[in-house]
Amino acid sequence: MTIDRAVDDRLDPYRETKAAAELLAEDHRLLGTWPLAITAYHQGVAGVRQAVETMGTTHISTIVRHYRSAAFGFAGRNFYVSFLAALEIERDPQRFFGQITPSKQERTRPLTLPEHAPVRALERVLNIDPEGLRELNPALRAPVWSGRLDVPKGYRLRLPGSDVGWTSAALAARLDAGELLASQQVPAQYRARAVEGPAGIGGFYRTSSLSDVSHPAQTNTDAGTRSAGSEGQWGGFVDPDAFNAQAGPSS
Repeated sequence: MTIDRAVDDRLDPYRETKAAAELLAEDHRLLGTWPLAITAYHQGVAGVRQAVETMGTTHISTIVRHYRSAAFGFAGRNFYVSFLAALEIERDPQRFFGQITPSKQERTRPLTLPEHAPVRALERVLNIDPEGLRELNPALRAPVWSGRLDVPKGYRLRLPGSDVGWTSAALAARLDAGELLASQQVPAQYRARAVEGPAGIGGFYRTSSLSDVSHPAQTNTDAGTRSAGSEGQWGGFVDPDAFNAQAGPSS
C-alpha cells in the first residue's frame, strides 16, 4: 500500500480490502488455521504465536478461554467471535434487519497514469465531473485535489465503467506536453522559529484545533499537508510571505 503526501491507500476501500485479504492469507500461511489468522489480524502474528506456544495448542477456544496476557485483552480475545457474528449477519441480513434493498453495484475501470499529471488536466481530458472523480478515488489526498501535488505516475485512476475507450497511451496522447511530468512537484517548507508551537502555527491557519494544525490540508486555507522533515521544519504548502506577515521573520 502507498501512504505518502499524494496518496493514502488506506482511504480506498478497494485497495484496503485487497491489502487486508493479502495480510490474512499471509497470516494463515504462517499460523496454519483461519481462527488464528483472523485473531492475528488484530493481535499480530507474534502475539498469536506466543499464545500458541504458551498454551501448547492451536485450538482457538482453548486460547480464548485460558490464555492470559496483558496484551491479550477484551478486543483480541473476542476478535474471532466478532468476525463470526458479522459473517452470520452478512449471510442472512433480513433475519436481523428486515427487508433490505441492496445498493446498485458500482461499476468502475482502472486507468494507469503513464506519468505524473495535474488532476485538473485529467478532469479536462477525460471529460469527467470533478466530484465524481474524487468520489471514485478517495486515496488521492487533499494536496492533489487542490493542485499542489500531481496524481503520481503509475497510480491506477478509477473511472466510471462507461468510460471504456481510455488507455494509458490514449491519455498520454491527449494531454499537453507540459501536463505530463517526469517527477512530482516539490512542496515548499517553512522553518518555524524555536518559540513557535502548534498554537502559533494554528494562528496562521485560523484554527485552535490540533487536528487541523497537524493536517493543514483540511483547514480553510487548503494549504496542504504536514510532511516529514527535520525538527523545526513545517512541511506542506505554506505561503512564507503570508506566514511572515503574521508570525514575523524566522530564525
